[in-house]
Amino acid sequence: MEKVLARDLDEYCSVNTTSTNIPLDLRLFFSAAPESISLSKYVERLVEYTECSDSAFIIALIYLHRAQVERRELALTFTNCHRLFCTSLYLASKYIDDIVYTGDHYAVVFGIELDELLELERRLLLVLKWNLFVNAEMYTKYEEGLKNCPHDIETD
Repeated sequence: MEKVLARDLDEYCSVNTTSTNIPLDLRLFFSAAPESISLSKYVERLVEYTECSDSAFIIALIYLHRAQVERRELALTFTNCHRLFCTSLYLASKYIDDIVYTGDHYAVVFGIELDELLELERRLLLVLKWNLFVNAEMYTKYEEGLKNCPHDIETD
């Protein structure tokens, strides 16, 4: 699943360019330049060290989509994907997983400071209007979408 997920994120990012008119409330999601770690390696890192459930990863994708619907400035690019995805995963894990690590642990895995992670969480919650619920139909749609992708994907 992680290779398909990373490939999908990479494809979304490759069709979007970073706007120069990023609203102040969203700037924290953007880095000045693309991250040095590839999305493939980053997703591998998240899978290995967060120990989030597959469900959390699927729900994180749903949150990403919702955020883009609410704020088109959050279209995935190579300068915001890492932060948007890790924040979405953090929210999804806290919402759905029974065992959740501390914010400090996630911040280290995500490669950001805890204060920054907490502010990203707050801002994404505002974008999502605090709606973290995902119904079974939506979840199944995203899960099937990932399952139906080819699994022989070459990365890095």
